[in-house]
Amino acid sequence: MILVAGAAAFSVTAVGCGDDDDPITPITTEATTPEASGPSDADFVASADPVCAEANAAIANLSAGTEVSSVAAGQQLEITQGLIESLQALGDPADPDGSLAEYYASLEDQVAVLEQQEEAAASGDTVTANALATELDAARNVALGAADDYGFEECGQEGTALPAGTEPGVTPPATPAPSAPVPEPSEPVAPVTPAEPVTPVEPAPEPVEPPPPAPTGGTDTGEGGSTGGTSGGSSGGVGPG
Repeated sequence: MILVAGAAAFSVTAVGCGDDDDPITPITTEATTPEASGPSDADFVASADPVCAEANAAIANLSAGTEVSSVAAGQQLEITQGLIESLQALGDPADPDGSLAEYYASLEDQVAVLEQQEEAAASGDTVTANALATELDAARNVALGAADDYGFEECGQEGTALPAGTEPGVTPPATPAPSAPVPEPSEPVAPVTPAEPVTPVEPAPEPVEPPPPAPTGGTDTGEGGSTGGTSGGSSGGVGPG
């Protein structure tokens, strides 16, 4: 038995040592890096900005007076909560500097303030409801800074109110540029016929006085003679006898 045990020990030692020429394959354990579950920052921003723009426009077009009303606060609260859910549904992108987490936290702060506003306005405490507007503006400013740091274009911005009578979500038609008035065609002007030359009227000749009548045959002026003469001569007188 001693011999058998010694032989078994020898064989185990031989197998364990092995031949120095045999290659030794090292056993390594590689750490598996989990793949990113969310979209890249550029894809996330491209998908999130339209969602933010729609929410901002809806908040900007809420009908609210000079004082905070429970209806307006409730509507804004519902829109902000819907915005958070829509953005989170887009995925969990990389956030190396924590700006996206800060943006989400500012939205949650807005939700908390809006809940207090709605409750205060519903109970008739308008002083508290209006005072909470300062806290709401502060939370919005934080959201704007965080959104800019992350690279958003629309998220964190304020919406633009639509013209009166335009439904939210409908882009108002562009106002056409005024066109120059088209002149109406004028009636053709008949050509002017040149007037015929007027013949100048010669002045009437001045009346000519008739010449004095010519003297006719002589007249007897007395005895012994006559004035003038007759055709063929005149005798100077009748001789005696």
